[in-house]
Amino acid sequence: MKSISGLTLTSLLSLSLSLPVLAEPTDTSRIASVDANATEILMGFGLADALVAVDVTSQSLVGERGLPDLGYHRALSAEGVLSTEPTLVIGSTHMGPAPVVETLTRTGVSLVQLPAASNAEELIVNIADLGEQLSRTSEAAEMVAQVRRELSAIQETAGDAKPRMVFLLNMSTRGLSQAGSGTTGDALIQLLGGDNITQYGGYKTVSMEALLELDPDVILVGSESSQADAAADLVSQHPLLEHARAYQNQRILTVDAGKMVAGVSLGVVREAHRLSQLVY
Repeated sequence: MKSISGLTLTSLLSLSLSLPVLAEPTDTSRIASVDANATEILMGFGLADALVAVDVTSQSLVGERGLPDLGYHRALSAEGVLSTEPTLVIGSTHMGPAPVVETLTRTGVSLVQLPAASNAEELIVNIADLGEQLSRTSEAAEMVAQVRRELSAIQETAGDAKPRMVFLLNMSTRGLSQAGSGTTGDALIQLLGGDNITQYGGYKTVSMEALLELDPDVILVGSESSQADAAADLVSQHPLLEHARAYQNQRILTVDAGKMVAGVSLGVVREAHRLSQLVY
């Protein structure tokens, strides 16, 4: 067989067949994001203008752009999502219901589901993975570096202190709940270097008597109210809190509950950084 620069035609064909087929780049021209954490990452990647629809938890992130609201990420409508003609749908592994996810998969629309991050390292993995999938590796690297800078600043501020903390979710329609292990409230306490003194998992309704018995050094309050009003509202609703150590030391601190719905997100890390200046 005729040789081409020392290689036979047969060997060249064999080599070409053995090379991996490169996947086509993900089309990011029209993105529907149904996860607040993903939405915030996408905006950090410079893809805000590519968003054509978002879920209800992302609406505060996109401001006054008037993007279609796809509803709650666990109760999506396949027709609603597909009506926005996305080339890419991004959500978390919690998006649903399952038949909707199956329908989206069958249509051939690119679908990316990120694991809900329960700590900062899982958030960093999500950022890096999404950057790889969307060909935004340099943007992802800078975002990861910023997260690590904020985490280092928190650790430097906290030092060896490990204050006893609780996280309370104060939602007007659900009453007051205390965050145990496996919650974003607990993850926030860990980011702050605190000790979550709650002895159970998940969220449970809490009484003021039980809270006063625990008497934590710091009470974090996740609320729909503005940060200026949330702590005052809590004490107004529950006057017994005036006897708490945290109240007397001005350590009842408020958190925007809207930042807590997507697990450990960029917003949660920023909140931890802000709170660290007040806790220590």
